[in-house]
Amino acid sequence: RGMKDILKLSVNILGMAVVSPLSLGCWLEKKISNRGGRFFEFSAQCVALVPGLPGVVLRRGFYRTTLKQCSLNCYIGFGSLVTHREAVIEDEVYIGNYNVLGTVHLRRGTFIASRVSIPSGGQIHERTEDGGWTPMVQENLKTIEVGPKVWIGEGALVMADVAQGSLVAAGSVVVKPVAANVAVAGNPAKVIKEYAGEPNEQKP
Repeated sequence: RGMKDILKLSVNILGMAVVSPLSLGCWLEKKISNRGGRFFEFSAQCVALVPGLPGVVLRRGFYRTTLKQCSLNCYIGFGSLVTHREAVIEDEVYIGNYNVLGTVHLRRGTFIASRVSIPSGGQIHERTEDGGWTPMVQENLKTIEVGPKVWIGEGALVMADVAQGSLVAAGSVVVKPVAANVAVAGNPAKVIKEYAGEPNEQKP
């Protein structure tokens, strides 16, 4: 086990070294603009399209060095990208293919299937006086907390927090916070089942 851990750490360090030019560019961009933006977006899209295990390693290394927090013990699948640097990805998080994640906090042991969207809340655009809509309003961004130990199914849209141990069925649209240890489904998502939580479960 010790040798396996050393090998894994070495691979992750190599991944961070490979993406270091992108990470440095993102750091400089953030220093200049105080928010970061276009170069971070460009870099995230580049690493999202690297296939296979090398892609997983590079995405993990890139987000480790650019997000608020990203564990080296997580999985980020092909085509998945994080659009905001304030995101947090904890240990043992699994993110499938083609996911788009905003300002999320993915807690330990959370599993996300493919084609899931978790934007930064449901009020990131505002109505204008002429009847149109604004682009993203930075001040309206909300951190969506998911987990720990949550399962989010294929193609779900999650715009509110999902508490510990819950399941969001495939194709569901979550617009209100989901309690712990329940299954929700539908549009809008509603509770369809309740699970017994472990006696010692506590949100970290």
